[in-house]
Amino acid sequence: MSHFNNVSRVVLAAVLGGCASAPTAPTSTLSPPSTRDAAEQLCSGVSEGERNLNLCLDSEEIVRAERMPVASRGGNVLTGARVVFRPSSGRTAESFQHVVACQMARNSGADSQARYPQVAYCPLAVKGVAASVRPVADGLAVEIKPKDARSSHSLFHTMAHGTTALQLARFESAACRGIEPKARGACPLLGPVTVISDLPGGVRVEFAATVSVDSVLAGMRCHYSFAEARGFSEEAAACPLYIRGLHLERSTDGKAIDITITPAALVNEVRKRVREEAVFANELRGGA
Repeated sequence: MSHFNNVSRVVLAAVLGGCASAPTAPTSTLSPPSTRDAAEQLCSGVSEGERNLNLCLDSEEIVRAERMPVASRGGNVLTGARVVFRPSSGRTAESFQHVVACQMARNSGADSQARYPQVAYCPLAVKGVAASVRPVADGLAVEIKPKDARSSHSLFHTMAHGTTALQLARFESAACRGIEPKARGACPLLGPVTVISDLPGGVRVEFAATVSVDSVLAGMRCHYSFAEARGFSEEAAACPLYIRGLHLERSTDGKAIDITITPAALVNEVRKRVREEAVFANELRGGA
């Protein structure tokens, strides 16, 4: 908890240690729809301005953001996120819930994440979460809860990455030259990925045909340079993949990225992290 509170001050207007008091009346829970038609139905009545409202962790409307325990399953504690937005004239819990449902629907598709890389690090864009809105003392709280260990892990990663997104945007190095500051905030490995196969010393990652391998590789090298410049600290390595000794190269056929590491003792760890962080194309399409 302290790690998130310390780093979040850089990104958020304020991060407070405790949970705000709230009324006991529960609100309904929202989950992303499975089809574009369903998304359009959820967005019915939501203005264009609200549809494009920034609900990611770099929003100026955020008062505070914090992780929260949700449940304990199989000895693992699932953690969610609570993000409090400052009051706004005419905005109620019910109306904001409508906006949240709409944005979850719109952000769940691969096309949205391809056009806006930072969407991949919005808690509301994590697959397998549900969200509810309720009034609290200092605004409206959006509580985002995972449904399983995978979505809990993704939320944890999203919160960690969000707190360093602005630092990455301001980071200057030769490895980041040519990458728009806003685009640096998204972990390039996320996908859509089609195949991950083991190589001696690491893995090969293949992407969907719509993905520019060169752009992904440039983004990965930018992130690695950022982590390297900060001694691979937990705060700097917002994408867990970026650890000391990593080698990032385009495959010989030019269609994939080879991720290997020295020393050999870390090969299995890299393979594990790559598979944890990747989002496969069939997942973005809502497949199995």
